[in-house]
Amino acid sequence: MPPLTPRYPLKLIIQTPHGTADFHPAVPPPTALQARPQQRTARDVSITGQSILSFGPGVEGWELTLAVTDRNAQPLPVAHPLQQCRAGDVVTITENLTDRTQDRVWTARVMTPDQGAWVAGNPRDGDRFTLQMQFFAAGFIEETP
Repeated sequence: MPPLTPRYPLKLIIQTPHGTADFHPAVPPPTALQARPQQRTARDVSITGQSILSFGPGVEGWELTLAVTDRNAQPLPVAHPLQQCRAGDVVTITENLTDRTQDRVWTARVMTPDQGAWVAGNPRDGDRFTLQMQFFAAGFIEETP
């Protein structure tokens, strides 16, 4: 069997109830989206309404963490649909960052809304925004090219 080769170009598209965030052509590096399998996870809500992902009896799934730093900050048309998401919103994430050899499609719930920041821009490029979000998905499907 031939070795698996990474897919290019990088892809990250997140469809939210508030619009689509298509990161093309400025897709952040593969480390910006991390997927970790979680077993026996449970979702709780704090007194302030913040979602808390805890371990214990519950469903199995994946914890997805999106962390776009100031080095790869995104323009407002990309960041705005994600900034409007609230805990519990359902999103669809199409990407090839968590496994570079295949495209994955996740249907996930927002666990932690955007905690990112505004990064001052310039007149030519405009302002940029970092993104810090957490999602929970029961699984993914492989997308064929």
